[in-house]
Amino acid sequence: MPYLGGLNITRIERAGRNAVAVSFRHSYAIDVRFQLYQNKTKIGCTSARSESRIIGAIPAGASAAPLGIIAVTPENAGDDYSSLLDLRPWNEYQVAMVPPSDPPADLHHFDVVACREADGELDESNIVARLPFVAARPSYAHTLPTFPARGVWSVALVPRDNAQPTGNAGEPISASVAALIYPLDFEPITSAAGTRRFSYSIAGGVLSIASTFGSVPSYP
Repeated sequence: MPYLGGLNITRIERAGRNAVAVSFRHSYAIDVRFQLYQNKTKIGCTSARSESRIIGAIPAGASAAPLGIIAVTPENAGDDYSSLLDLRPWNEYQVAMVPPSDPPADLHHFDVVACREADGELDESNIVARLPFVAARPSYAHTLPTFPARGVWSVALVPRDNAQPTGNAGEPISASVAALIYPLDFEPITSAAGTRRFSYSIAGGVLSIASTFGSVPSYP
């Protein structure tokens, strides 16, 4: 049985030309093994409950991608649970819709609109995409631009007719995306200290960088 919580990654470092070592701490009281994934590819696994470090081989030519750890029972250590992880990239989201079964004769396209900031109001003037209407098309989907901050992002699909110049708007189909976006790693000029995982100080010509990963949740 796989588990997705109950641990924190504490250190990531290179373990060779095409390998990475990931250290972590966890709060599991049961006997588990930990699998390491890059995107949706399993690249390593522990062999004992006492191990808190995984070395994984990075696939040749792999682009930058998030690392994730899944806890599993010992008998499932060889199984692949990549389907539980998000698609790459992890901070992109897709909206999809089924068009009206009896659309207006002059339906021309759909505008994908969104709010301009997390937890903000929907702004129908903020058009992020335009999807042409195709009469025989059973559904529409569009990958939204990556969100810069965590929070709820309001989006909508607005049907428009062929009136000039931009078409008259119909009733929007609204939705929201609860985006979990990690805070900035290190941007000392523009980000507030409370929103960073890393902070720095310089004393006597020595640069010190401190990291914060939060508390370990109790699981299971």
